[in-house]
Amino acid sequence: MSEINVGTVKIVLPAGIVIDAKAGKLSDEEKREVPRVRKGIGLACEQTAVEIDKVGTSFSIPGVTAAALASKGVLAEGLDEVIEDVEIALETLKQANLLADADAYTDLRKVNNQVKAQKDFEPGLTDRFATLISYFSSKRKSK
Repeated sequence: MSEINVGTVKIVLPAGIVIDAKAGKLSDEEKREVPRVRKGIGLACEQTAVEIDKVGTSFSIPGVTAAALASKGVLAEGLDEVIEDVEIALETLKQANLLADADAYTDLRKVNNQVKAQKDFEPGLTDRFATLISYFSSKRKSK
């Protein structure tokens, strides 16, 4: 099985899904040169390969075999399915992050409120919690 490792993430691909060695390394210019195709290319390849086999030797295309075309179609469809699964996983992770951030924010806000309430009675409190005070006094920054 092929794998994609990026930072702390490891994606194990299903059997038969092989990543082209150039994937992930294309420049913007190289990406622009790759033909854009419509959805369904995999199924079109697979069905066309079946028809090429039915016609037999009376219909031949130099450099293209039914088996190779079918194989490329299976790969294209398989990659589409993997991408869909990864997009669902990404959305799940984004929502998990949203919830974790909100949970942390709630507790941090409680600490901030307590520091503000006690700062006049406990010298040095604002110095110890400078990062906290800075976080809540700064303009909100997106991640």
